Amino acid sequence: MQGVNVPLGVYAEIAGVDVVRAGDEGEFYVLEDNLRVSSGMSYMLENRKMIMRLFPELFVQNRIAPVAHYPDLLLDKLRSVAPEGVDDPVVVVLTPGMYNSAYFEHTFLAQQMGVELVEGKDLFVDDNYVFMRTTQGPKRVDVIYRPCGRRLPRSAHSATIRRSACRVCSPRIAQDASRSRMRWVPVSPTTNRSTRTCRK
Repeated sequence: MQGVNVPLGVYAEIAGVDVVRAGDEGEFYVLEDNLRVSSGMSYMLENRKMIMRLFPELFVQNRIAPVAHYPDLLLDKLRSVAPEGVDDPVVVVLTPGMYNSAYFEHTFLAQQMGVELVEGKDLFVDDNYVFMRTTQGPKRVDVIYRPCGRRLPRSAHSATIRRSACRVCSPRIAQDASRSRMRWVPVSPTTNRSTRTCRK
């Protein structure tokens, strides 16, 4: 990413960090930093709902921070990186489709944020702007959230499914991001994975 001018000077708008606590001294270990595909939040939110239903006494006896507002925070972050001059940005969640292993997360986040879930075939470029096809006609897209990587699903045996999983969007749409008419999130094309220790 050296020498690449990214929108607003931000390389990683969203990061997923796996943290565990171990040892007698209460050390926190960062097992993995996910900058490209920070997935897993939907499972955490659903898991919290289930725990609250099964063990409500835990939340009475302990000070447990709420997490239900995460989709609102995510939407605020996505809207904040919209191109200049856009007062009411249109945000979409881009998914490779139902054969992707994280499809549940894509649909869950789109539903919770109240935005459209789109595939590459739903998007097109006109005059360097990205539009999505809707039942009411084309609608301009300002921010595309892409919570998926390039790995193919294990179940993608047929050539048709594999092509569908690979074609997240057309090269022309990807090129449009460099013209500042639309924003990708995450913008970073790499995944940093590291293990380090930080004390409490």
